[in-house]
Amino acid sequence: MDKRLWRAATLFFGLTAVFTLLLSAPVRVLLLRPLLYLGWLIAQQPQSTVWAGAGTVGFLVAFYSWRRALPKRL
Repeated sequence: MDKRLWRAATLFFGLTAVFTLLLSAPVRVLLLRPLLYLGWLIAQQPQSTVWAGAGTVGFLVAFYSWRRALPKRL
């Protein structure tokens, strides 16, 4: 099997497994509900818009610099 095909198949099935786990009921209860509650708590703060904007910009900058640091070819 071609190496690229093997890599693509592994990535596809791996992501499918991860999303299936994320959508399972125990994970939703244990992970997503506390995250929603945390988001609700943050939204109660008067500066929540500033924090959300700064967090989003920080995440985008970190993601962009991480992508640029990756090698061009895998």
